[in-house]
Amino acid sequence: MKKIVTLAFILTFSLVLAACGKTGADNKDQEVRAAKTETGATTKKAASSSQSPGQQQVYAGTEGLDLETVYENAALNITKETGPFKYSLDGIQVAKASVSDEEIAGDMEIQPGQEFATVAFHVTIENTSDQPSSIYFTESSPSLTTNTEKNIMPDMWLTDTINEDYEPHETKEGVIVFAMLDSKAEDIHSMTMTVSAPYDTITYEDAGEETTVDYSW
Repeated sequence: MKKIVTLAFILTFSLVLAACGKTGADNKDQEVRAAKTETGATTKKAASSSQSPGQQQVYAGTEGLDLETVYENAALNITKETGPFKYSLDGIQVAKASVSDEEIAGDMEIQPGQEFATVAFHVTIENTSDQPSSIYFTESSPSLTTNTEKNIMPDMWLTDTINEDYEPHETKEGVIVFAMLDSKAEDIHSMTMTVSAPYDTITYEDAGEETTVDYSW
């Protein structure tokens, strides 16, 4: 009888050890999988992080917008100064475009699939003063004239929002996109961008001068 009890105890103890070993192995596997997942997510995030215009497309588009680049200069680097501000047109892209999203197409007053041209600029704007400054380079302040169309304003659905107030020495960047609905991208070879003067949000007086940028390719 004692032998039977002893054998039963040994068998039970062995099963407990085996179960513990399996649990420990499972926990280790889960830790390894979690580490791999975390590493993969970090790698993916790093791969999709923003780069300078010279290292990637000037404009990658947005959901529902199809682009085919016709011309691109990611190292444009044209700089202007006015009042307390300095801005740079870092890069330019001209592309064939069409919108598949019906809502966006409706907002742009075009038909889904209708081809048009986009002219996009990556811009960097800096408040160079020691004081908070006025609003500048809003989505509606620059206008674009090309050899195919005149006085086109940025498309509000495709353009980044960069119209906040500027703190001292604050720098902002984004993409300004002009939709040239009556142009073919391959026909556009020159442009003039006109940027309105910055203005004081309290007095509404100009804080600088209007500037223009000419460029052809």
